[in-house]
Amino acid sequence: MRTRVALSPKFLILLQLAFTYPSVLAYSSGAPTSKCGNLIPGHGATPLDHSTSPYSIQVDRTSVGSEERLTIEIKTSGPEFLGFMVQVRDNSDSIIGAFIEHPDGRTLRCSNELDTVTHSNAESKTSSKFTWKSGPLTEDLDVKVIATVVQDYSNYYVKLQSEPIKINGAPQPEPESEPESEPESEPESEP
Repeated sequence: MRTRVALSPKFLILLQLAFTYPSVLAYSSGAPTSKCGNLIPGHGATPLDHSTSPYSIQVDRTSVGSEERLTIEIKTSGPEFLGFMVQVRDNSDSIIGAFIEHPDGRTLRCSNELDTVTHSNAESKTSSKFTWKSGPLTEDLDVKVIATVVQDYSNYYVKLQSEPIKINGAPQPEPESEPESEPESEPESEP
C-alpha cells in the first residue's frame, strides 16, 4: 500500500528556492576570466538571437586617435539587465585597449591589464557606461565593442556589437638625423 504525502505550498517554494538560489548568485559580482574568450556565461542556457535583443552597445564617436578615450554605453529599450562583459576587439579578434572608468563594473585581465569590464553586482540596470582608452598605435586599426548582456539567468545575448570604430594611429616620429659635418680641410703645405 502506498502512502501519499501532501506537500505544502510553502515547502514547495522553499524547495524551488534551494535549487535556484545558488545559480542566481553564480556570477553576481561579475564574470570570471574563464569566460574571456567566448563571452558565454556558464548558465547552461542557449544564447538568445541578436535580432531580438532589446540591448544596444553605443559609442560616443566612431573615430578616435591613438591613446584617446571612448565612451561606451550599454542601453536597453526593454527589460533591465543584471550583468555584462565588455571588450574591444580588432578584426583579428584580439582584445585591445583598457577600461579606465567603470562605475558600474570591475575590470578583468583577459589578455592585458584592464582590457575587459564586467558587472560588479547583480542589481537591475537600464544602462551602464564605461570609458575605454586605446593603447599607443602607429597604424590605423578598425575595432568593435563586443558585449554579452545578461537579462536574467536563462536569458542573455552573447557578443552584441557596436558600430565599427576607427582608431587613427599616430605616425612614428622620424629619427633625427645628425647634421652632416663638413669635411676637415687639409692643412696647407708650406713652400
